[in-house]
Amino acid sequence: MTARGLAAVVPFLLLATALAVAPGRAAGEALRLAAFWPESPHEDVIDSIQELEELALAVEKTSGGAIAIVPSIFKRFSDFRGAVSESSPELALTSPFAGFWDGLGAAYTVLAVAEVAGATSGPWIIIVDASSAAANLADLHGATLATPLTADLGLQDAGRLLFLGVIDPVHHFGELALQTSAQSAVLAVKYRLSQAALVPASLPQAQRLISDGSVRVVSRTIPAPNLMLVGRVEALGADRIAALRRLLAGMSGDAATRLVLEKMGIDRWRVDGAPELITQFLHGRDLALAELAPRPPELVMPAQAATWNESSGDQAAMFPPVSSSPLEMLQP
Repeated sequence: MTARGLAAVVPFLLLATALAVAPGRAAGEALRLAAFWPESPHEDVIDSIQELEELALAVEKTSGGAIAIVPSIFKRFSDFRGAVSESSPELALTSPFAGFWDGLGAAYTVLAVAEVAGATSGPWIIIVDASSAAANLADLHGATLATPLTADLGLQDAGRLLFLGVIDPVHHFGELALQTSAQSAVLAVKYRLSQAALVPASLPQAQRLISDGSVRVVSRTIPAPNLMLVGRVEALGADRIAALRRLLAGMSGDAATRLVLEKMGIDRWRVDGAPELITQFLHGRDLALAELAPRPPELVMPAQAATWNESSGDQAAMFPPVSSSPLEMLQP
């Protein structure tokens, strides 16, 4: 049965692969990959699973058939988390701030982080239609916000973190129009189904609409790491983890594989420094969430503060202090 056929049967869990628990799987068995991909550049989740299937084929080809992957994708974080918790897939693809590590991450190690536009982290942006009167975050109080960050992902904490406590999206906006992907959120603004959308700044569709003047950026967040691929330590073992990292690091070496990554919105997989990047982000996240308190929308960080020095790993740069002066949220 095709992915489209499966989607018709199980609308909320695409490609419902049997995630039977099998600790310490044999080297010749296919590795199971569970994905929650809110940053997907595809409007249709069917297209997202097809991209993951192409990624799996690219991995198998690059490894000379030594590594086979069977992917499954989940529209809701709660479903993804439940599958990972109950079935312990060998691989998982998700957002670093998606709450994956809260109770689950200890069994997994970071294999790679996606590099997009030359960086492994980047801000999310709030966009509005070009005709909107909104000039900043405060103007959007009570507005409808389209976002792929679902409520069961922990949107309140994610929003407080990304906006440094300036707002709590759950209460600042009048309605959250939850989308299956970042692409869908952009289109909700384009077709005026939502007044604003929160999406990754690197999303190609968002960049195109910004360039042609269809939408405007009224706010942006601090940088957060891009999509990450993690592996279950006990099931894979040190040798296969090392082999996977070597394979991922070299995946952009041929034209066919580069095309697969390009369709996923990824330049390449960054392996070197990936675990440290995520560790720094999570540590900073925990410190920030412990200290943040909701602030009025007019109290925001200065533009020059929102930079992430990837080479130095300066945690203060990823989580800059909130300005005590009334400033507008970052402008484009």
